[in-house]
Amino acid sequence: MKKRILLVSVFLLAAIAVGILFPAATVFATDKPMKISASSVVASPGSEVEVAIMISDNPGITSLAVNVAYDSILTLETISFGSLFGSNGQTVTSQQPYRSPVKISWVNGTSNISEDGIFATLKFKVADNVGSASYADVVISFDEDDIFDTSETNVDSEAVNGKISFASHTPGDITGDGNVNNKDLTRLMKYIAGENVEYVEDALDINGDGVVNNKDLMRLLKFISGVPVVVY
Repeated sequence: MKKRILLVSVFLLAAIAVGILFPAATVFATDKPMKISASSVVASPGSEVEVAIMISDNPGITSLAVNVAYDSILTLETISFGSLFGSNGQTVTSQQPYRSPVKISWVNGTSNISEDGIFATLKFKVADNVGSASYADVVISFDEDDIFDTSETNVDSEAVNGKISFASHTPGDITGDGNVNNKDLTRLMKYIAGENVEYVEDALDINGDGVVNNKDLMRLLKFISGVPVVVY
C-alpha cells in the first residue's frame, strides 16, 4: 500500500512540475495570419469582369494598403470599396488611368475593424484578343508597415493571388444573349427539368464540377444576386 501511495505521489509531483515549467500548450500556438485574397473568376475575351479583394481571419485593423498587379491584356476600369471599409475611415486609390500595379489604401485611425469581408472590387475589361493565354494572374503584395491596428502594431498578413481564366463563352450566359440575368436562371431550370430549350452548352456547368444539376442553379442564383462566387 505504501509503495502505491509513493508512486501516486511521484506522478502528482511530476505533473505539477510539468505544469510549472510548461503552463499551457497554447504557449506554443501561433495566431493565423490575416489573409488578403483576390478571387478567381472566369471571363470571355472582350467582356468585363469583377475581381474581389477579400479579407479573412481579421484580428482587427485600422489601416490596410495593398498593391494589385495585373496582366497587360486587362484594363482596370473602376475600383469600389466594400461597404464595411468604404463607410468607415478614408479610402484612396492610385489615380486614373490605372496602371499596374495599382495601390488601394484605407485608414480608419480611431478604431479597429475586425470583421471579414470584401475590401475592394476591381472591374476589368478583358482584351478582345487574348492570344494563346488561358488566364491572367491578379497578384497581391503589400508593405507590412501599411497593415496595423490602433496600437500601431503591425498585423501579420499573407497574400493569396487570384486569376482570370478565359473561356470562349460568357460564364453564366445560358441563353447566349450576352447578358447574365434571370432569363439564364429560368433557361437552366427548364434544361434541368428536361424541357426542350435552346442553350449554350459550354455555359451549362455553372460551378465547373462536370455535371449539370441543382448545384448549378444555386451557384447561378448567388452570382445574379451579387454574391462573390465563381461561375464557369
